[in-house]
Amino acid sequence: MLTYYVPNIKPHRLLRGTSLGRSDYSGVEPLMDALDETYTSWMRDLRLGKGRIIVPEVYLANTGRGRGSTWDPDREVYSGLGMMPPANGGPSMITISQFDIRVAEHKETARTLLAQILRGAGYSVQSFGEAGDGQAATATEIHSRERKSFVTRGKKLNYWTPALAWLAEALLSIDLAVFGTKVVAEKATIEWPDGVMPDPESLSRTLDMLNRAQSASLDTRVRMLHPDWDDTQVKAEVRRLRDELGLNLPDPAELDETYVPGDGDDD
Repeated sequence: MLTYYVPNIKPHRLLRGTSLGRSDYSGVEPLMDALDETYTSWMRDLRLGKGRIIVPEVYLANTGRGRGSTWDPDREVYSGLGMMPPANGGPSMITISQFDIRVAEHKETARTLLAQILRGAGYSVQSFGEAGDGQAATATEIHSRERKSFVTRGKKLNYWTPALAWLAEALLSIDLAVFGTKVVAEKATIEWPDGVMPDPESLSRTLDMLNRAQSASLDTRVRMLHPDWDDTQVKAEVRRLRDELGLNLPDPAELDETYVPGDGDDD
């Protein structure tokens, strides 16, 4: 059977004790409905907030029998109108209708609902660019702020790692059995990158200061720059760097007893 089920996230909130996963949206659907209602109300405020002018019927221009009347707000000159003066003695009978647009209230409600939805889905608000102060942060600070997102990421990596390793072995087995390719079917080693990559410029400055202060070895600096490398890759890189810097000197035990430093160097 060449199938492998990878759950999205566990446990299932409705089917306890099963191996089935659940959606990230499971349990937050009412909050998403509330967010949709909030934006609908916000758009309704925008429609109601359009300025409207209410004028008496005598202010309207008759367009002809059966065609109704119109009001032109840009008209500058009017002919005399026979009408009763306003009851309150005011100078005009034009009424301006302008409702408030509750921007701050709707924005705060939407932001609160969005934060609850993200937390309910297993993520930190900062992962989606919300509630940030706009200042640069180190990788450690980002990990601290977005801990919930990294916990969810870690769970999903645990689900996918064995599946990908098994898939590589299964494909190699098929290649061997069906096509006769001389391959060794074995599970792959799955490695995942860090969720937050350090800033290259900041890391280079750190390595340069460590080098000038002579407080970290070449091996340590290479491991800081390439934390995903194994010992073999690190040793090979250190050897290349020492060759380029001229730091690899011959082993005295392997030198001929007649060897004199500088003798024959020009040859």
